[in-house]
Amino acid sequence: FYREARLMARLKHPNIVQVHDIDRDEARNFHYFVMEFIHGKTLRQHLRDRGALPLAEVLRMAIPVANALAYAHTQVPSVIHRDVKPANIMIEKPSGRVVVMDFGIAKEIGQSDATRTGAIMGTMKYCAPEQMRHEPVDGAADIYALGMVMYEAYTGKQFFAGLDEARIVGKVLYEPQENIADFSPDTPPVFTAVVTKAIAKSRERRYQTAEQLLHDLEQCRAALETGTLDQLSLPGLEYASPPSVSTEIEDIDNRLLRLKEERDQRVAAIVQPQARSGSPREAGTLVPVQSVDPKEEMTPVLAPSSLTNDEIDEDHWEIGEEKSPPPLPPRVKVAVSPSSSRVPSALIGVGAIGILGVALWWTGFFSPAAKPPLVITPPVTKPAPVVTPVAPENQPPQLLSLMPATDVVDLLDGTTQMFRLEASDPEGEPLVYAWTLNGTSVGTQPAFDWKAQGTGSHRVRGVVTDSKGLATSREWRVAVLSPPKPPEPEKPLVVVNAPPQITRAEPESSVIVAPEGTTLTFATTASDPDGDKLVYEWSIDGKKISRNRGATSPTINWKAQGTGNHQVRAVVGDGGGLTVSKEWQVAVLAPTEPPSPPTPVESTPPAQAKNTPPEITLRVPDETSVTMVEGATLTLSAQAIDSDGEELLYEWLLNGKKVASDATFPFTAESLGARRIEVKVTDPRGGKVNARWDIQVEARPPTPQLVMFTPHESRHALYDHLTRYFGVEVEVPGVPEPELRYEWKIDGEPVKGQELLEFKNQPIGTHKVEVAVLSSSGERVTHQWTVHVRPDEVDRPSIWAPRLEIVELDNVLSKDKKVVTVTGMIRNIDEERTADNVIAWVSAISAQGDTVARRMTLPSPQPLAPGQVASFRVQFTRHETMSDFRVEVVSK
Repeated sequence: FYREARLMARLKHPNIVQVHDIDRDEARNFHYFVMEFIHGKTLRQHLRDRGALPLAEVLRMAIPVANALAYAHTQVPSVIHRDVKPANIMIEKPSGRVVVMDFGIAKEIGQSDATRTGAIMGTMKYCAPEQMRHEPVDGAADIYALGMVMYEAYTGKQFFAGLDEARIVGKVLYEPQENIADFSPDTPPVFTAVVTKAIAKSRERRYQTAEQLLHDLEQCRAALETGTLDQLSLPGLEYASPPSVSTEIEDIDNRLLRLKEERDQRVAAIVQPQARSGSPREAGTLVPVQSVDPKEEMTPVLAPSSLTNDEIDEDHWEIGEEKSPPPLPPRVKVAVSPSSSRVPSALIGVGAIGILGVALWWTGFFSPAAKPPLVITPPVTKPAPVVTPVAPENQPPQLLSLMPATDVVDLLDGTTQMFRLEASDPEGEPLVYAWTLNGTSVGTQPAFDWKAQGTGSHRVRGVVTDSKGLATSREWRVAVLSPPKPPEPEKPLVVVNAPPQITRAEPESSVIVAPEGTTLTFATTASDPDGDKLVYEWSIDGKKISRNRGATSPTINWKAQGTGNHQVRAVVGDGGGLTVSKEWQVAVLAPTEPPSPPTPVESTPPAQAKNTPPEITLRVPDETSVTMVEGATLTLSAQAIDSDGEELLYEWLLNGKKVASDATFPFTAESLGARRIEVKVTDPRGGKVNARWDIQVEARPPTPQLVMFTPHESRHALYDHLTRYFGVEVEVPGVPEPELRYEWKIDGEPVKGQELLEFKNQPIGTHKVEVAVLSSSGERVTHQWTVHVRPDEVDRPSIWAPRLEIVELDNVLSKDKKVVTVTGMIRNIDEERTADNVIAWVSAISAQGDTVARRMTLPSPQPLAPGQVASFRVQFTRHETMSDFRVEVVSK
């Protein structure tokens, strides 16, 4: 149970049934899983109701199934369904979606079968030969089953209709004839070739991947739609030619000759001279056959199933108990004893009558008797030669040894591996070896040396075939791995080293203003996660400080020298070469002049020079609160002046973190939420001024989407006396009833219109019709047409509206009971006219007595040809206040 649920939960594909959850019923003590609900019926039920399907419908069914199988086969690891059949293919209503179900016996490549030893998992009528032979299966088994399903869907009958499981095994494994799709003569040859290749007994002659089958089916569907399917020719297919009369007669003669030889051999095995016991018997005496031990002398006969194929419920079959091919058809052995006799000429007729009777009994002409059969014993006069028993039918080659012994092999890229098969044939016939690598032929010898090239999964397969076409095969799954990288010689031991971390820095501010001659103290405290010894290195304006000035100490004292901007930098390194640094920007100002000594006549001291802080003269944007949408970029800038004429320093902070040091800062809104951006402007003497913006990042509003437009052609033509309606249907994701504004233009001139625009009274010539639909957030979507207005024709026929009818009208209430959805279909029942520009109007009466209407231009196909059907779907909110729903259809 958990294996099936795990496999199905892995597969996420529109044509594979989805598993949502697993649970357990404690009261009943069983597990179950919750799957996607599909309203419809299985292909098996569909075929019972409809019989044989048209070719177009067969392709509509087969292409999604092939798509689903191709997806499952390309998973890592690959998932094989192993039970593709009509009962496991669902057709959803009313969408027609095809869904593959029941991965209950699906298998991951490389995973051992979760069944008993020798059991075949699958449905016998759709099992590939390799499944019946207990060989490892891959996607080719699902391709074989899908081919059988396509045959059944197209013909209305199963490929092995009327055969029980024992006869199916005999036909698939022991008859040399290939499976051929014997369709009717009017079937396109390419489709016959596709199905024949899919159901080929030999895995090498079959499609190697589901993608190849999917490609050919899609080519067939495209050619069918354009009417060129009969002329389509695809590479890699074998096209059968009709058999000649002489060939058919030769086939009949050969079959009659073979049946006659088999009959003679069976009679010879049964009718043999019997030894006399006691006194001589007269000619023509009948004696019962001696009793023999059934365990020693009798081979069990395969009894046919008591149920026919049509009566057997299609479910998972478990066939066989041992990993060996099904038994050959049995031969009944009759006990004989040596005797000597010469048949007189007078008894030849009696002997012939006895032989004929035994032959008729053997072929089933008479009902088999419950008693042992009687044989005619002619008089014994002379020993007769012992009849040689009938040789058994041809047996496939038997494997004696193989290399490698395991099915899964791991190789390093570039290494060479030998694959070898040693086999013998029970009849001593010469054997032919064939090797394939990923489906491509690579050798014909008993051994095959392969140099692994290209990492990934590969398949090596060896097949041993005798002169009669019976084969035994072996397959290996090879995983080619990348060789490990050689260790770097300079780093034999990889040591994980973490850089040191600064825990404290003084001064805390990274910008310092000081008069020239002032002594400044800089200090850093750091720690190393690895406990390494730390080394400090100081530099001023890029020049390292000598050791005698405390260059290796966590603290230095520096006397500010030289007016202007300077940089003090501390670098802390560990023993592994990892470093961390801290920088300070120091603005050194010229020393202020000391005041002049007072003179006797002057008592007022001279005024000291004052520092005026900078002033921001321009900020962009000017607003302090800004709203942005996610993904947009906003460039912020600030301009400042200093009345003292000093150079200014800019520092931009985003949520308190320094991000830039220029006069401008481009900000990109990468995520939703609030942001605080601040710029600080500083002069060399410490004068500061700052500006701040509060930014709110919001989600981008949904963009309107054009879901329908009419006419569907971008170029349209009409007579000058006719009126044509142009319309669009737009929805905004996540907004049930969006506010939309329509802007229509004809030849660049604005015209009035909403969802529809009436195009009439336009001059003869070419015109351009444009529409732009804008949402409340300003987002827009556009569409345009080119219209050719032609002059009226004198003998034009009168125009009549086609007849339409509404069918399958239905409504569905949402789970929250707030929205009602009205759906239905419109059919053109007119036998001649095409319905163009069809619009469905759904209206209701509100509680206030007002009419509430919804209008919808029908989706494709537009226009509606005679007999065609189109669907519509309209939603109403607050339906509990509405009543008297009505549906009308308008065709312009």
